Amino acid sequence: MNFQRYTRPVRKVSHKPVMLGTFILASVLVSLAILTHQVFRNFKSVEEELFRLKQEQKASNNQNEQKHAIRKRTPSENLGSQNLTSQGTTYIRWGRRDCPNKDGTQLVYEGYAGGSFYSHVGGGSDFLCLHSDPTYTPGRYIGGVQGPAYVYGVEYRDSSARYRLFDLSLIEERVLQYQGVPCAVCFVRSPSKLMIPSRETCPDGWTIEYTGYIMTGGYKDTKHSSSHICVDKRPQVILGTQGNQYSNLCQIKMKFQRYTRPIRKVSHKPVMLGTFILASVLVSLAILTHQIFRNFKSVEEELFRLKQEQKVNNNQKEQKHAIKKRTPSENLGSPDLTNVGTTYIRWGRRDCPNKDGTQLVYEGYAGGSYYSHVGGGSDFLCLHSDPTYTPGRYIDGVQGPAYVYGVEYRDPSARYGLFDLSLIEEGALQYQGVPCAVCFVSSPSKLMIPSRETCPDGWTIEYTGYIMTGGYADTKHSSSHICVDDTPQANLGTQGSQSGAYLYVSEIRCGHNVPCEPYVSGREMTCVVCSYL
Repeated sequence: MNFQRYTRPVRKVSHKPVMLGTFILASVLVSLAILTHQVFRNFKSVEEELFRLKQEQKASNNQNEQKHAIRKRTPSENLGSQNLTSQGTTYIRWGRRDCPNKDGTQLVYEGYAGGSFYSHVGGGSDFLCLHSDPTYTPGRYIGGVQGPAYVYGVEYRDSSARYRLFDLSLIEERVLQYQGVPCAVCFVRSPSKLMIPSRETCPDGWTIEYTGYIMTGGYKDTKHSSSHICVDKRPQVILGTQGNQYSNLCQIKMKFQRYTRPIRKVSHKPVMLGTFILASVLVSLAILTHQIFRNFKSVEEELFRLKQEQKVNNNQKEQKHAIKKRTPSENLGSPDLTNVGTTYIRWGRRDCPNKDGTQLVYEGYAGGSYYSHVGGGSDFLCLHSDPTYTPGRYIDGVQGPAYVYGVEYRDPSARYGLFDLSLIEEGALQYQGVPCAVCFVSSPSKLMIPSRETCPDGWTIEYTGYIMTGGYADTKHSSSHICVDDTPQANLGTQGSQSGAYLYVSEIRCGHNVPCEPYVSGREMTCVVCSYL
């Protein structure tokens, strides 16, 4: 059998459509990537600025109503007319502007619940009770918004059905959702206080102060972890804050117009082939990038650990002089301490205030979670300067997955002009390690008040400072708010960025359930630690 091969002429196909289609697709993808990056960088600042303008306008309209929301009390009204005994403690009554009407319990101050913005990944994890009458001393703040740590007001967010569990008789509108949360700091003539979750009665020998519900941020809409607080089951609200005061998320829509021009008919197979090849390359690059991103943190941590171990060895002698080891008798001073007292941490210092009744327990280094870790601890620790390692109580090497790193000051140098740097040899605070001291005071109670520099009548100042926490953008987990001394010290031998945990000065953002009178948006938050004597 003879086979004859038949052929037919085919027209010559130009490769220009393939190149053109590939170029157009690549251009669109690159443009989308650049645009997405720019939107991501600018989204938060635009969101906050729009919300700030809206809230300032709303705050001015409700100014008179806000003044009636929390009535200012005189010092005698705050602490009552009775003479307090030498024993007592304080607690925060969340959701109320007053303290229980019972013997032995008196109001220290009333205010507004404050915390981090719901969509911020970093920032503070604990809720603060902001004083209703903040102090702003000239030279103790910088006008405008610097960031990167902010404090906002707090609002009730549960559905209306959930709030039927509460007694709303003290709320005129009988609506709790989307309203601001007040708070009250109460002094009780008792040596101790206790909050018990999932119980409505106290153990024998204890007295009920108030009952309520455990509340915290939502696991979906809130992008950071928050502390659990006990909110009074018969709550009050901050007047003039009704309605959702969280910022609205804006969707950016892009409109594309398609331009065409007549071209000769060609086969689509080369275009499809070029598109398939380009898509395959992009997918491969995406997978590779994802793998690199997953492995980057572990490599970064290992390099950082090796670098730090080498630096610690080189600076060992200098570090010994940075924190002088004290004997137990030196730490606690006179061994005959009174049987009534409490402790507090003086952040940013290696010593305790030079005053009667206050003595050093130990000094050390501030510790916390690595700034880029999503999980880990949210609170800061005061690590002892002389740790103990008992054989059999540790395993050498890095096992993970939970670590504690040193803490460093991270604000720009301009912000640190607010601090008295006379105790720092270099005169620079940025990128230096943060020390700490645990102090014992012969007082039955201590108290930290945000946005104030003075203590109520009957209380004594231990130290003043600034509220600091992790940044909302670069710190990938929430951190607790701490009061750092305004005449700080630094850990010697730690100058220069060493990463670890970060600390920034916090600013108030009024309008978010915190009134813009007397609070001023963008001003740094001062603090005072008080003891009752």
